[in-house]
Amino acid sequence: MQKIIACTVLVAGLASLTACAPWPHVEHSRPSIAGRLLEDGKPIPGAGVFLGAKPGTNDPCGEAGDRVDVSPVDGSFQIAEHSNTLLMQSLLKPPDRTMQLTAVCIRRADGTAQIGALLPMFVDKPASVALDCEISKKRGRDDMGNAQMASPLGQPQFCRAVRVPRAA
Repeated sequence: MQKIIACTVLVAGLASLTACAPWPHVEHSRPSIAGRLLEDGKPIPGAGVFLGAKPGTNDPCGEAGDRVDVSPVDGSFQIAEHSNTLLMQSLLKPPDRTMQLTAVCIRRADGTAQIGALLPMFVDKPASVALDCEISKKRGRDDMGNAQMASPLGQPQFCRAVRVPRAA
């Protein structure tokens, strides 16, 4: 019994020093995304989609992360959800209050990059998003959908992002 109490006190002491507790959980860092990339209603030859390497900065598409294949037939693309299993839980940043940003970026054939969408999500729940990217049309705040936030410094965005309900 004394060993159990001693171990409990030790774990509680370590948790208070590190602000972490042993609590295995899954953190979802990117939603699953299904989208279309079009210009004037047609697929864009040579254009591509990539994930921004620095989504929380003033230039989220300045550095390219993972590249995503875009169908030349209909402009469709898929981005898989990403999650990690963690063994420790931060006591200062609980998952239901921790937000992760995903920057979906568009690169034209000439190499210029633009913000398609900035997708915020809480890391405690998986999410699915449908993107409709029409790069001939800049999206205003009222036309961005319910799954994205305005870009830093008011930069234009070209995708409408809508959360897709997930089965429980």
